[in-house]
Amino acid sequence: WLPLVLLLAVLLLAVLCKVYLGLFSGSSPNPFSEDVKRPPAPLVTDKEARKKVLKQGIHYIGRMEEGSTGRFILDQITEGQLDWAPLSSPFDIMVLEGPNGRKEYPMYSGEKAYIQGLKEKFPQEEAIIDKYIKLVKVVSSGAPHAILLKFLPLPVVQLLNRCGLLTRFSPFLQASTQSLAEVLQQLGASSELQAVLSYIFPTYGVTPSHSAFSMHALLVNHYMEGGFYPRGGSSEIAFHTIPVIQRAGGAVLT
Repeated sequence: WLPLVLLLAVLLLAVLCKVYLGLFSGSSPNPFSEDVKRPPAPLVTDKEARKKVLKQGIHYIGRMEEGSTGRFILDQITEGQLDWAPLSSPFDIMVLEGPNGRKEYPMYSGEKAYIQGLKEKFPQEEAIIDKYIKLVKVVSSGAPHAILLKFLPLPVVQLLNRCGLLTRFSPFLQASTQSLAEVLQQLGASSELQAVLSYIFPTYGVTPSHSAFSMHALLVNHYMEGGFYPRGGSSEIAFHTIPVIQRAGGAVLT
């Protein structure tokens, strides 16, 4: 326990120093000292006119079910006016083409359905799937560790890294040193199961052999309950957020 206590003490001291310097140093320039705003364009409220507005697409979003943290935050900045429609389940279908024909692997919404769908396709690898899901949960839950490091001075982070304390006490940071392909091979997954579990890698744009498992775990856990999309299109996000910003004295540039 001694290394852990020392680590916590160092982290606490570094955070306090960071806060003190941020509050009392006064050396950083004020980014809001100059007014660079231009007059905002009028908000379009006419429904017929809004139908003609180009709606730039966004990827579907996870964790927008009622009661989730993401939904709570967006409800605050849109006053609960933005409605999120769940995608039908399965929200994704992974397809493999091979000598034996076409195979489809549905990704169902909801943790139980998601796991069961994988096990139905790979009944001989149920234990591996369980280990994979458990690892995804453990790693993704440690994401705040990476955020905490941003509050620490760089020399402190470098010292903790050289001592091996970062990867020793944080599953998320440990997984950041391993590729997705490496982890799946260590779990003993077949090549076909590896391909299915890696199907989402185009979302973060790096192949499994070059992507960190920590990034993959975050994304898989994010979509475990399925995908959601703003009802009415992505422009509804801005439409319901702008009035809240303006009433608070802000301005939105368009």
